[in-house]
Amino acid sequence: MPSRFRAFARRAYHSLPLSQRAKWQLRERLHPLVQSIQNAPNVGGMARGLVRSLRGTHNHSPLARDSALEWALADILARLATHAECFGPVTHWIALPFLATGGAERVAFNMCQALRALRPEQSVALLITDRALPAEAITLPEGVVLVRFDEHLGGEGSPRRRQALLRNLLLAVRPACLHTINSETAWQLIIAEGERLRRILRFHASIFAFQFAPDGRTRIGYAAYFLERALPHLTSLTSDNRRFIDDAIIEYRLDETARARLHVLYQPCRLPDGAAASPAALPSNSASPARPRVLWAGRLDAEKRVDLLLDIVRDCSWVDFHVFGQGVLDGGDGLPALPNLRYEGPFSSPLQWLERHHFDAFLFTSKWEGLPNILLEAGTLGIPVIAPVVGGVGELITTQTGYPLPERPSVADYATALKAASDNRAEALGRAQRLQALIDRRHNWASFQAQVAALPGYLGPAAESEPIPASAPRVSVIVPCYNQASYLHECVTSALLAGGDSLEIIIVDDGSTETRTAHHLSEAEALAPGRVRIHRQTNQGLSSARNAGLALARGEFIQFLDADDLLIPGKLDAQLAQLGANPALDVSVCNFLLCDEARSTFSKPDETIADCDLEEADFLYRWERGLAIPIHCGLFRRRVLNGFDPQARAKEDWLLWVGLSLGGARFAYIHGHWAIYRQHPESMRRSYLNMGRAWLQAGLKIDTLLGGREPLFFESMVAWFEQCYRANPTYREEIARLQARGTSAADAPHPSEHVAQIRQSNVLRRYAEQIPASDDAPFKHIAAQDLPIDTAQLRAYWAQGLRCVADMRGPAQFAQINFLREFNSYFEHIEWDDPTVAAALLGYLWSPVILGKRT
Repeated sequence: MPSRFRAFARRAYHSLPLSQRAKWQLRERLHPLVQSIQNAPNVGGMARGLVRSLRGTHNHSPLARDSALEWALADILARLATHAECFGPVTHWIALPFLATGGAERVAFNMCQALRALRPEQSVALLITDRALPAEAITLPEGVVLVRFDEHLGGEGSPRRRQALLRNLLLAVRPACLHTINSETAWQLIIAEGERLRRILRFHASIFAFQFAPDGRTRIGYAAYFLERALPHLTSLTSDNRRFIDDAIIEYRLDETARARLHVLYQPCRLPDGAAASPAALPSNSASPARPRVLWAGRLDAEKRVDLLLDIVRDCSWVDFHVFGQGVLDGGDGLPALPNLRYEGPFSSPLQWLERHHFDAFLFTSKWEGLPNILLEAGTLGIPVIAPVVGGVGELITTQTGYPLPERPSVADYATALKAASDNRAEALGRAQRLQALIDRRHNWASFQAQVAALPGYLGPAAESEPIPASAPRVSVIVPCYNQASYLHECVTSALLAGGDSLEIIIVDDGSTETRTAHHLSEAEALAPGRVRIHRQTNQGLSSARNAGLALARGEFIQFLDADDLLIPGKLDAQLAQLGANPALDVSVCNFLLCDEARSTFSKPDETIADCDLEEADFLYRWERGLAIPIHCGLFRRRVLNGFDPQARAKEDWLLWVGLSLGGARFAYIHGHWAIYRQHPESMRRSYLNMGRAWLQAGLKIDTLLGGREPLFFESMVAWFEQCYRANPTYREEIARLQARGTSAADAPHPSEHVAQIRQSNVLRRYAEQIPASDDAPFKHIAAQDLPIDTAQLRAYWAQGLRCVADMRGPAQFAQINFLREFNSYFEHIEWDDPTVAAALLGYLWSPVILGKRT
C-alpha cells in the first residue's frame, strides 16, 4: 500500500468520532477492502474488496466450521512439536505485530536470549501476529521458533481470525506465559478473553511510551487503547524506562495492586563485549576532518521525525550528515538530494557505522520514545549523543552524559548542540565516556538477566521430561468390539489415516456372538498386518474390554475408539503435536461431529467443549448438562490412565474423566472437529430407567471419591436425575411395562454390510478393468461440481494415460459423495479439506491411500 495512502488512512482512522471498540469493528468489516488494496491496487481488485466488505463474512449455516483455521492450528502445532523435540518445551511465547529491525523486535530478542540462558531446557516461540512485512535477514536466537500467522492464514487473516488462531493456540498448548510486545492481536485477546485464559497461563506485556495522533494532543497507541482494560489480566507490565511507569500511574490513577504489576526492565545493549573500546570518536581536533560528521540511524518513517532531520540538514550546511536505515511502515519514498546529506542504506549492526566513518556526534529525532536501543548502541560506541528528552531518553541523556534537548526541540536547539559538541570535542568525549560507563553499569547482560529472573511469574518452574523407550509405538489405539465387527473396516481405516507413524491398533473382541465376527476381524487385521492385533475374551462389558486393551498397549499415548466411531485423517498428528509442544499436558481433547448410521448426514453439537476450561468443576457440575466428551475425542498419555471402572455398565466415560481430573491430570483443548460420533436408531430409543440408574450409581461413586469436599455435588447430581430422567414420560412408561418386556431380536443383516460389498466392487473394478496408470502419468483434476460424471468418460481419461483426481475441497453434496462411494476405483486420489467428506468415504474406498490427508 502506498505510504501516502497509509498515512491518510491512519489520520482518518484516528480522527473518527467513534469509540475504540467501534473503530475495531469497522476495521474488521473493512479488512477485505484493505487487503485488496494491498494485494491488487487496481479498480477491479478494490471493487471486489468493497463487495466483500459490504457483504460481511458471517456464515449462518448450522454446520458452519472454519476448516482453514483448524488446519492452521494443526500446522503450527506440528511446527512447535518439532521444535520442542530439539530445544525443549515451548513454554514462553512472545507476540510481535511484525518482524523488522526496530526497538520492539530488539526487546523481544533480548527476552528470548535471557529466557534461553535462564531456562536452557525450555524454548521460546516468537509469534508474528498482525501483518506481514518483506522478509529481512534477521537471525533469531538459538532455541527460538518463529511462527508467522500470515503463512498459515494466507489471504484470510482478518483481525478476528488472527485473534481466534491465537486463542486456539493458547488453549491447545497452554504455555507458561504469553508476552505481548506491541501485538494488537494479543492485546485484543487479553481484553476479550483474559478473564478465562489467565486461569491457564500468565499474561505479560511491554509498553514503552505514550503515543499521540497527528494533532499532537490526542493519545493513541498501545497505552491509550489497551493498558487500563488489560491490566487486571496481566501478571506484569514492563517498560524500558521509569518515566512511562510514573506517567501511567498518574494518567490512570492506579491503585497499589495495579502499581505492583508495573516494572522497569532496563534493556541491555546488543553490542558484543569490547565494542565500547572502539575508537568511535576522534581523539583530537587536529585529527578531525575539516567538517564535522554527524550520524543519524533508525527507521525512516514519520514517527522518527525524518522531516525534522531534513530541516536540520538544510540549516546546518557546515555539517556532513550520514543516514543509516530504511523505511518500515510508510514505504520508501527516499531522501531528497542535499549537498551535505549522504544516505548509507540499511544496517544490521551498529558496528557497520564505524566500518565506514568516524563520527563526531549522533543525532536523534523522534516524536515519542521509550528508552531507545539505538542510543544505547551509539553510547556504547563512544559517540556523543544529541537527543530530546522525550519519553525515557532523559534517564540516559543528561548534561553529564550527552546533549539533552527539550521534548519538542527546534532546529535551532539542534544547531546549538551541534555547535557546542564541535567546538569543544574534549568535553563531548568526556560526556560520551560517562555515558559509556552508565550503560556498562546499568544496561549489561548480567543485570538484565537478573531483572528477568526477578520478574514476578515470568520464568515459572523448570520443565521435566521422561525418557521414552525407542522401540515402543507412540500411539496405541484401543478398539473394544461387541457385535459391531461390521464397522471395523471403516474404524480401523480411520485410525490408520489419523496419523502417527508409530501406531498399533488393538481390537478387543468382547465375546461377540454375531456369525460374521471372525470374518470382519480377519479383514480388519489384514488392513495393516503386524500393526493391528486381535484380542479375544468372554463378554465382560465395555469397561473391561477397554481395560484389556490398555493392559496390552505399549504406546506412550492412548487413543480409545469404539468400533462404530471414526477418526478424521490427521487427528493423531495434530494431537501428538499439541502434546509434544507442551509435555506437561496429559490429555488432548478435540471437538466432534455427529453422523447418522449411513454417514449421509452430519451435524455439529453445541460448542460446549470449546467453551470449557476442562477443569474439575466442569466434569463434576456440567457433565450431561451441556458438556459431553466422546471418549475418542481424547488422546491420553499412558502414564495418567488407571483404567475404567469394570463395575460400571454405563457412564464409564464420566467416571474416567472425573477420575483423571481429581488425579491432577492437565487437559487442553485443540480446536478442530477431529472425531465422528455415530448415532444409531436404537441409541435414540435408550432406556431412561437404566440410564437414570447408571447416573445415580456413577454419581455416588464420584461423591465417595470427593470425600465430602464438594458438598454441593450430591445435591446437583440428584437434581439432574430428577430433571433429566425421572421427569421424562418415558421413565414412567418403562416402569409400567417392566414385567412385559420382550426378548432381544435375533441377529439380522447389518445395514453396513453393503459398505463392504461396494468396497469389494471397487477393488475388483480397479484391477479387472486394468485402470492403474504409470506413476509419472499426468493428473486429470475433476471438480466436485462435475460429479457425478459418466464412467465412460473416466475410462477414456485412463485410456489416455491420465490419472484422475477428484477435487472435493469445500462442502460436498450427498450425490457427489454417493458417486465416489460407488465409483472411487476410477480415481487415483481424492483431495479434501472438510472432515465430513473423509468420514463419509471411509470404508468404501478401493484403497484408503487415495484419501490420504487433507489438502
